Amino acid sequence: AEAKTAEAEVSRDALLAGIGDEKTKARAKLLADAAIAGVKVNKVAMALTAETEDAACAHAFSKMQLDASFGACDVVVSTSRRRRLVADTAYDVTVLMSLKTVNATALAAALENLAAEGVTATSTETDPTDELRAIPGIDASSVDNFAADAADAVTATSAAIVAETTWLPPPPPPPSPFPPISPPPTPPPSPPPSLIRADEDSR
Repeated sequence: AEAKTAEAEVSRDALLAGIGDEKTKARAKLLADAAIAGVKVNKVAMALTAETEDAACAHAFSKMQLDASFGACDVVVSTSRRRRLVADTAYDVTVLMSLKTVNATALAAALENLAAEGVTATSTETDPTDELRAIPGIDASSVDNFAADAADAVTATSAAIVAETTWLPPPPPPPSPFPPISPPPTPPPSPPPSLIRADEDSR
């Protein structure tokens, strides 16, 4: 399992090497790591206003009360709603989170925190490999090669886990069919020589 995982990580690194934009690379790495781990990713979408794209991402993680290192943020200028204020722009923000780092409990808490902040958000679960293929400009053949290696890693890891959980210790050796043989009783000690002579003299 470790060898297959290592192969998948090499394939992942080759895929990431072809991505120049750092934000896109971070997003692809999160997706690739989720694929190697065999878990889904959650997409949390919301509309926020901010001065810049980076600020919009920072607001999203802040309102979710979640560390930014646990997710990848994708931001586009909203086409449906625009603020009249010159300083602020309306953005459609999507935060990708892997179940490897943000479990269902943490995700639910993040959504509750958004609601408490008055932010309407939608959460959808998706396949990380499909999300990789949807990244604009990414090399399709590299994604296919990585997807095959990641699938092999997941299969090997699952097999190793099953083998560990189903292992049983060997049974104890069967008892001997014959009872152990007791040693013969020890004969009584001979009388002292002096007593034997005395007995003969009396005759």
